[in-house]
Amino acid sequence: MSDDHTGIAYIYIDYKDPTQQSPRCIFASMLKQLACRVDDIIPTFHTLHKNFRRRRRQPEVPDLVDALISVSTLFSATYLVIDALDECERAQRGILLQVIGRLLEANFKVFTTCRPHTRDVRRFFHEAPKIHIVADTSDIKSYLNTRLDDQMSLSSMLKNRIVDTLSLSAQGVYGSGLI
Repeated sequence: MSDDHTGIAYIYIDYKDPTQQSPRCIFASMLKQLACRVDDIIPTFHTLHKNFRRRRRQPEVPDLVDALISVSTLFSATYLVIDALDECERAQRGILLQVIGRLLEANFKVFTTCRPHTRDVRRFFHEAPKIHIVADTSDIKSYLNTRLDDQMSLSSMLKNRIVDTLSLSAQGVYGSGLI
């Protein structure tokens, strides 16, 4: 297969929306992203959809993982990007890590980002290459100034205080990938 048949799926985990960040929702989203890149009707995906629609229930994580693995065979390589893994609730993160392990065995390439304090993620990715990402304060200040100018009419003193406080509190994260 050519490089244009590389499967890529991405998810950003937002702690503010835990119902949409469950392992089932995460892997359903990834499956949908990969399935949309394939022109042919995927028999496993079609059967999964038909069976669960008829029973009027949602597929569970193992069903979605099986479908992900099946869809991945249609690509020369399949990459999953999970941004802000540390934002996932601990119990849910454990399930995610188990599934990631299964997907790695099926030759998926996985890249995650998270803050370095998350022990279970560090332990899981202990042998993976790490890229340290540190926020550049000047970039953050520039972004905040632009957003505050667009969104609000604030006194310059209050605006400067907001920008200084937020930009100084930015902390670096690290990325882990098993490719």
